[in-house]
Amino acid sequence: MRQLLVRAREVDQMMKVVGEEGTALEDYLIYLKGELFDAVFLQQNAFDPVDAATPAERQRRVFALLEDIMHAPLALRVRDDARRFFHKLRQHLLDLNGSDWNSDEFRQVWSQVREHFESRVDHEAAGSGPVLRPALIETDLDSPITRPRRMRPESHKDLLFSEEEDEAHHD
Repeated sequence: MRQLLVRAREVDQMMKVVGEEGTALEDYLIYLKGELFDAVFLQQNAFDPVDAATPAERQRRVFALLEDIMHAPLALRVRDDARRFFHKLRQHLLDLNGSDWNSDEFRQVWSQVREHFESRVDHEAAGSGPVLRPALIETDLDSPITRPRRMRPESHKDLLFSEEEDEAHHD
């Protein structure tokens, strides 16, 4: 979560220079997610008796929900749609913050938050995030399509041309 907030701040700083329209949609979504998290979790309304002091179990549950939101791929392709989506989500979550823990109102608003959020999850992209590993490293775990060991070079020298091949290659 911390990485997302740091990245959202970087995007915010970048947008102050290049403007909102000069920012890639992917970066803009990170910015909106960071702003959402800050507004509905990090900040509290001291004038609201419910939001001023919340039980730890409630904080854990809301944090888990926000983690789902922050890490989900969203089917938002236009800035205006993204802005509207996050504005409505923010309002639902602020309503949730003002609802008594485990009350009927809390459960109803919780359902509204989940429904609104899940309506824009990109289910095709879910679980297909980038595979983060060093390039050109091959192990048996890399993919279901791996070369048999006998076809792998024993060392990097095997990948280089021999002197004759090198000379023929350059001629």
